[in-house]
Amino acid sequence: MTRGSRAAGREGVLFAASCAVLTAAAFLLGKQVLGELSALQLVTSVYSCSALFFLGHLLLSGERRTSRLTLGPGGIGSSAWIGAFDLVYNVALFSALRSMTSAAHGFCSLLGEVVTIALGVLVLGERYRSTEALWMLVAAAGVVVIQWSPVTAGRAGLAWILVASLASGARTVLAKRTLDSRSPAEVAFVRTAIVALGLLGISAASGTLTAPSARTAGLVAAMGLVGPFLNTLCFYQALRRLSVARVVILRMIYVVLIPLGAVLSGGQALSPREVIGGAAILAGCAMLVRGRGRRAAGAAAASPPPATT
Repeated sequence: MTRGSRAAGREGVLFAASCAVLTAAAFLLGKQVLGELSALQLVTSVYSCSALFFLGHLLLSGERRTSRLTLGPGGIGSSAWIGAFDLVYNVALFSALRSMTSAAHGFCSLLGEVVTIALGVLVLGERYRSTEALWMLVAAAGVVVIQWSPVTAGRAGLAWILVASLASGARTVLAKRTLDSRSPAEVAFVRTAIVALGLLGISAASGTLTAPSARTAGLVAAMGLVGPFLNTLCFYQALRRLSVARVVILRMIYVVLIPLGAVLSGGQALSPREVIGGAAILAGCAMLVRGRGRRAAGAAAASPPPATT
């Protein structure tokens, strides 16, 4: 393992951890506006704001001179498919929540991560040592401990959750491949624009497009900034540097950060389940990162010294 690859690995860990922080921040912001906006209105508004952020970013940055973004189907390519899968994920999740409780969201998120890791192995050929798999399971078990809640649903609800999970895994695996040749900002812009346009169409057809209050609009803009904009950029940068499973597991730290944020903002105490589950998530992630670092150090020590003349 070269010095450059080790540095990229450290950068990937930092980007993945940033995803966890940004995800938790967006979630806590969203809790403040769900009373005024429905879930569909909120997500539609957030993706619309993020699409504008991405457009401004591309126009103001140097990427507008080097980006291969075009309006033709060949230029959009895989980025459009990523957006299509993301739109399917959101529509399927909304459909599932119609017949299920909010606990379905946590269940769907966890199942989506499991499907994503499985597709990384099956489609991308990613392989992990037994110790790595063990620490991944420890972190995933921590998520289950924190988010566990009975989920009751009929066949339709479970079918929608399965569709959402498959779409979630497909968008991530396809992004991993696409980012080898396209910039994160370009891929994220096309994906976010497609989702925003699709959700705007659904909202318009259902008559749920309404103007929020000034306070809610400010919170939605903040969610658009830390959510699909900065979060997606960090997520794609992490995918460029790490395997799919490592990014997914490290991002799970947000499950720990959400209750911690609630404690800091509202003064509520952590439950025993949150403490135990949080400890498992942090331990699993820490050992996963530590194990990779030790292997990198071992590979560096075993590599022959450079030739001298």
